[in-house]
Amino acid sequence: MQGIPLETRAAVRQIFLAIIVGLLGGAGSILFRETILVSQGFFFGSLLNSISHQYAGLNLSVILIPMIGGLLVGLLSMKVASEVKGHGVPEIMEAVHMHGGWIRKRVAFTKIIASAITVGSGGSAGREGPIAQTGASLGSLIGQIANLHERQRRVLTVSGLAAGIGATFNAPLGAAIFAMEVLFAEFEAVSATSIILASVVGTTFANAVTESLGREYIEIGLMENLALNHPMELSFYLIMGLVLGLLSIVWVRVFYRIEELFDSLNMPMYLKTALGGLLVGSIGVFTLTEMPDGGPLGYGIMGVGYEGVNMALAGSLSLKLLLCLVILKILSTSLTVGSGGSGGVFSSSLYIGAMAGGALGILFNTVAPGIAQVPETYALVGMGALFAGAAHAPLTAIVMIPEMSGDYLLIPAMMMACITSYVVKSLFMKDTIYTLKLRSRGLSIDADHVLSKIRVSDIYTRDVDVVPHDYTVAELTNKMWAEGHIGYPVIDGKGELYGIVTFEDLHDVSKEYKVADICTREVLTVKASDFVDKANNRIFRHDIGRLVVVDEDNPKKIVGIISKTDILRAYQQSLRLKRSWQDD
Repeated sequence: MQGIPLETRAAVRQIFLAIIVGLLGGAGSILFRETILVSQGFFFGSLLNSISHQYAGLNLSVILIPMIGGLLVGLLSMKVASEVKGHGVPEIMEAVHMHGGWIRKRVAFTKIIASAITVGSGGSAGREGPIAQTGASLGSLIGQIANLHERQRRVLTVSGLAAGIGATFNAPLGAAIFAMEVLFAEFEAVSATSIILASVVGTTFANAVTESLGREYIEIGLMENLALNHPMELSFYLIMGLVLGLLSIVWVRVFYRIEELFDSLNMPMYLKTALGGLLVGSIGVFTLTEMPDGGPLGYGIMGVGYEGVNMALAGSLSLKLLLCLVILKILSTSLTVGSGGSGGVFSSSLYIGAMAGGALGILFNTVAPGIAQVPETYALVGMGALFAGAAHAPLTAIVMIPEMSGDYLLIPAMMMACITSYVVKSLFMKDTIYTLKLRSRGLSIDADHVLSKIRVSDIYTRDVDVVPHDYTVAELTNKMWAEGHIGYPVIDGKGELYGIVTFEDLHDVSKEYKVADICTREVLTVKASDFVDKANNRIFRHDIGRLVVVDEDNPKKIVGIISKTDILRAYQQSLRLKRSWQDD
């Protein structure tokens, strides 16, 4: 090994670890799906049978099942790991870009349990978010065990996500593209190879285990003979892209409005998730067609929803029902996940797109039956178009939907609809269904943003000039003229942060005033461990020139200052961070 270059050894180790992460991600996918089956058997078998109450042809006890599941998930979130609530991908994005790929060890197992309870009890949520978070947690764990550098640990975290999603949807290439398009837009050879390899290994392993177990999970059915039947049909897919781009905005907005509503409720988390489950059950009870012990079956409003998607692809749903299901799925998923339930939004996006696309297909077929000859094709393309807009991930949709459905003849139509949807959504809304949650918390996640790779500790000024709060305005004015500064942090008698004062605060103020009388008490601060993009967002959002850097454990202790000039220099420093593997 001594004769092998250091760069090559590092790359080989990274790829070897990616294979291990792929196996773990595939195993996690199988474990998660099996856990969902156990959960469904309990909630819709044992529990429902014991509390069953029939009225007017409906089993009203179904309403209580998601409520009980929500109650359990809320308690898990409060007592074990708060990361389990929600759809998972924003938490992974934060971990990758803000914490160097570090995820708490308990998250993987807890997320599987919480999400299996949510989906198994009839909550309207998908599998991809939970298994993505589980796979990412396993990748992070391997990176921590191997004591990898922060950047390499991020690669393994994203590799775990790709392995889990690839295994869940049997779409290794689409999963790898999703990981790189949405989370990790660093297309270096070793990084991309690790992510793709982990996805392929995870998918292959999961398929082999599933086949050996003789399991048949409800998935999107394989389609045949779906293709463009007329050149003019591309114009219909263009219209579809416009419509579903706008619908994706509605979907994202409603989802986060409901989440904000639940966040504003003054009640414990477990009551919020129970309330969300109760409301979902109240919607879902009217949409079930049968309830075998394995779980609810119907139009897909409760649970992942693939049975409903397959109905749309088979052309067995009417126009009115398709439109109704679009609304119901948006509401049910928003209530499930927005209230704090644990589950993904990828599958729900596919469902909403399939129903909306199927409805458009019927309309196009009515208007031009000689051109739009097979309305069901629009349901399949609609799945990709809506997700492309909601997630700003057109490449993922173009590749993954044909991979999942086994039909590649509609790729030209998929490209037209997905790109159009993405452009429409981008024009009216910058954030995606994955990033809006982070932005609401003051975090800006842009996968290729250079400032997200540099910490404040790398560039801030440690020698800080401060002024006491009992300084007079006259003394402060003389100090500013003498030193050429236009602002200072203000400290109290204990030497702790009191406020901040700038030249503008001196306007029309008596020279006998104290600095304490005119300074701004609410001071925007950052910590040395924060990334520079966080500081940059705060500076430009509030139109200020600098931020105070405070101690990690004491927000009143000043340790430095970071300015716009420091951030501009950081951009140049970021270019040096694109170093080779041996520098890592």
